Amino acid sequence: MKACALTLTLLCALLSPVQALGDACTRIQGVSAGDRVPCDGVLWTSGATAEAIRCKTVDTPRLIADLNLCVQRADLQKTALERKLAAAQGLADQRAHELADVQAQLRADPPAPPWYAAPALWAIVGLAAGGAGGYYFARAVR
Repeated sequence: MKACALTLTLLCALLSPVQALGDACTRIQGVSAGDRVPCDGVLWTSGATAEAIRCKTVDTPRLIADLNLCVQRADLQKTALERKLAAAQGLADQRAHELADVQAQLRADPPAPPWYAAPALWAIVGLAAGGAGGYYFARAVR
C-alpha cells in the first residue's frame, strides 16, 4: 500500500508540468542503460508506470469496498445503540412512574411513627425519671 502510494506520488510528479532550462528536459525521451542524460530528476521505468496504474486500479475498488463495509458496521452499531437507548429510556420512565406512585402514596397516607417516637411515651418516661430523681434527691438531702 505504501509502495503504491509512493509510486503514484512519483507518477504524479513526473506527469505534472515541469519548468526546465533546456528543450531536452521538457520532453519525454527514452534512456538506455549507461547513457548520460542532460537533466536531473527521477528515472522512471515503464514497468514502474504499469505498477502504479495496477496499484491504482486494484486499490480503488478494494478501498471502496472497505469503506462500504465500515459504513455498514457503523449503521449496525448505531441501530444497536439506538435500541439500547430506547430500552434504557423505557426503563427510566417506568421507574419514574413507580417513584411518583410511591411518593403520592406516602403523601396520602404517611406511615405511623415508630413506638419510640411517640410523645406520650416520652411524657411517661420523663415523669418517672423526674419522680425517681426527686425521691433520691430528697433522701440524699435528709
